[in-house]
Amino acid sequence: NKNFIIPKHKDPTNVGESILVGFGKYTGGEINIEYEDEEGFEPITKTYDIRRNGGVIFNGALHKHYVSPFELPDGTNRYSLVFFKSMYNKKLKNNI
Repeated sequence: NKNFIIPKHKDPTNVGESILVGFGKYTGGEINIEYEDEEGFEPITKTYDIRRNGGVIFNGALHKHYVSPFELPDGTNRYSLVFFKSMYNKKLKNNI
């Protein structure tokens, strides 16, 4: 993704964990992941800078997630890469 603020969502067709990493010189732009509280209270949101520590691993099908607004210095971009397995991978492989 290039310079894209992703709204809050889940990825229902993802299977298992995803890896999200970021690149660029920007401020803000963290990934926010909502984890359900085991007692049924409000979700707990954790915020991660995906440029640090090799990114973040989480299950996008189970947890709502979104990107915080960000600022770009002139001439720069915010890039993010998402590595995931789709429930459709097997179907695609059979049709290739």
